[in-house]
Order: sequence, then structure tokens, then C-alpha cells
Amino acid sequence: MVELILALLRYAFLVLLYLFIFAVFRAVVEDLSRIKLAGRNMSNSYKLVVRESGESSNLQPGDIFPLGDQVVLGRYADSDIAIGDPHISARHAALRQENGFLVLQDLGSTNGTFLNGKRIKGNKRLQPGDLLRLGDVTFEVMGWENESGST
Repeated sequence: MVELILALLRYAFLVLLYLFIFAVFRAVVEDLSRIKLAGRNMSNSYKLVVRESGESSNLQPGDIFPLGDQVVLGRYADSDIAIGDPHISARHAALRQENGFLVLQDLGSTNGTFLNGKRIKGNKRLQPGDLLRLGDVTFEVMGWENESGST
């Protein structure tokens, strides 16, 4: 009887060991696939860096916002980038990535959206180093490969 119990314990230990090895292998494969995807998308991904926060109650110079495929900036709390500035519309502007480029669109804001000091109309393609102003808040557009903001 004791021999049977010992044999069952050995097999149970082996099963647990194989399950552990399988779980570790699966976690490593998932991490490697995430790293591969992040590396593939890194070259055409952008971020916004706050340069001037103006009257914004929730932004500070140096705050960084990674940008996905589409991002809405506005005063609403459910905006992708919510900006607590009274001069910013509820849904002020949108940024989206098209064919590796970042495109800016004003969403009919009252006070306008400015790119490098000029009010925009329609869609505008952005470059790393561009300055985007909404209300009293100024953002700098940066690519992941362009940490300094120089083009």
C-alpha cells in the first residue's frame, strides 16, 4: 500500500513539474511576441509631450502621452487625453495614425487648434518636433525614435 502511494506521489509530482514548465514556456512565448509587436510598431508610433500647461489643472510640463491609432483630446473626462483648461472644447481635436504618419484634425472647437502657431483647418500631417496648441496648452509631437524633438 505504501509503495502505491509513493508511486502516485511521484507521478503527481511529475505532472505538476510538467505543468509548471509548460506555464513558464507559454509566458516566455507571450512576452517574446509582445516584444516583437512593440518593436514592429515602435518606428511609426508617436507621443505628445506637454511643453506648456497654461491654466490646465491636470497637466504638467514634461507629461508624456503615448498615442495609439486614434486619440481624442478635450475637456471631457472620458477623452483619451483629458485637459482641464477652460479654453478647450469638450471634444477639441483628434490625432490618428495613417500609413505611419500622425494626422491632426480639429473637431469644430470654439477656440481652434494651432499647429506651429497657425490655426488649422481640415486634416494636417504632423512631424516630430511640431508644436500643437489647444487653448493655453502646448504639446510637442515626438516619435519614439526621436527623444530630443529635433528633426
